[in-house]
Amino acid sequence: MKVLFLFNKVRYGKQEIENIKNGKGHDNHFYGMFRLRKQGIKTEFLELEQFLPLSVTSFLRKYILNIFWIHIPLFPLFLRYDFVISSTAYGSLLLKAVLGLKKPKWIIIDFNISGTIGEGTSLRQKVFKYAVSRADGIVTISKAEEEKLKIMFPHLSDRIQFFHEGVDTNFFKPNESVEEEDFILSVGLDPSRDFKTLVEAAKGLGIRVKLATKPERVKALEPLPENVTAELFPHEEMLKEYAKAKIVVVGLNIKSDDSNDSMGTFAVAEAMSMGKAIVATKTHSLASYIEDGVTGRLVPHHNADAMRATISELLTNDIMRHRIGRRAREFAVQHVEAEIFGKNLAKYLEKLDNKQQ
Repeated sequence: MKVLFLFNKVRYGKQEIENIKNGKGHDNHFYGMFRLRKQGIKTEFLELEQFLPLSVTSFLRKYILNIFWIHIPLFPLFLRYDFVISSTAYGSLLLKAVLGLKKPKWIIIDFNISGTIGEGTSLRQKVFKYAVSRADGIVTISKAEEEKLKIMFPHLSDRIQFFHEGVDTNFFKPNESVEEEDFILSVGLDPSRDFKTLVEAAKGLGIRVKLATKPERVKALEPLPENVTAELFPHEEMLKEYAKAKIVVVGLNIKSDDSNDSMGTFAVAEAMSMGKAIVATKTHSLASYIEDGVTGRLVPHHNADAMRATISELLTNDIMRHRIGRRAREFAVQHVEAEIFGKNLAKYLEKLDNKQQ
C-alpha cells in the first residue's frame, strides 16, 4: 500500500525530518506519516518546492494558489498512490470527483468540515460539501464532529471515524530537572487564539503571563499589561517554557456554541503530554480531550472573569493543580500518543482497502 500526504504547511528540505529522526523534533504535524511506516505502509509527501525554485513557488502560493489548490499542478503524480491523506487539498479532491477517478482513495483529516459547510447555502459551501461527499473516508479528531458528519453524510457513515490527535509523548514529556516558575503560558500562532480574553483576565492575576506567539498577533491589544509579554520562542526553547510554566491557557475564538472547530487540539494535547494543568475554552472538540476538573479546566468563551477565577483557583491550590497535570499526562499517554494514532490510522486504511477489493 502506498499513501501520499498533502500538507497545509510547506514541507521541503531535510532538516525537519533529520530533527525528527535524531529526537530533536517531533512529527505531530505529519499526521501519522512516519508512524504508518512502522506498520509496513509506504508513505511519502509531495510539494511544489520539490520541483520548482522557491521564488516561483512563493509567488504561486502568495498570489495564485492557496492551500486548497496548491497541489493541483502535481495531480498526475497522485495516480501512483493507493490513498491520499490531507486536511486541506480540497481543490485536488474536487478535481478527482469531477473526473470520476476511483484511485487514489481520498481520506480527509477533518478539523472543521461541518463549520466550513455551515448551512450549505452559498455557492462556496455547496461546492465544498460536494467535494467532501466524494471523499472515500474522513478521520475526525473530535467525537462531536464524527457524530455530526455521520448525519450530514450518511453514505459515508461507516467510513467516518474519530481518533484523538496524535502527539509524540516521548518528546513532549515532564522534565523533573526543570523547576516551575511563577508564570502562565499560552501558545498559538493561528488567528483562532483568543489572547484578548487572557490579557483581560491577566490584569487581576498578579502573575507573569507569557504569550508564545508572534508579537504582531497581539498588536491590537497594545499596550499590554505590565505582567504580559508576547514572544515567539525558538522551537527548541518551547519544551523548557512548557516545563517551567505553572499553568497553560488555551483561549479560543469560537464562532458559535454549536461549532465543532478542532482548533487548539494540538496545543492542548502537547500541554497535557507535558503534564500541565490546562485552562481552555469550552468547545465540543476539546470535550474529547479535557474532562473538566479531572484532566483540565474548561471555561466559557470570551469570559475573562471565569478565566481569571479558574486560573486563580489553580494557582492557590498546588495539590489540585499537580493532580490535574498528572491525570492529563496519563490521558495523553493512553489516548493521544502518536503511536496509537498511527496504528489506528493503519487499521482504518486496511479496512477501506479491503472494502474496495
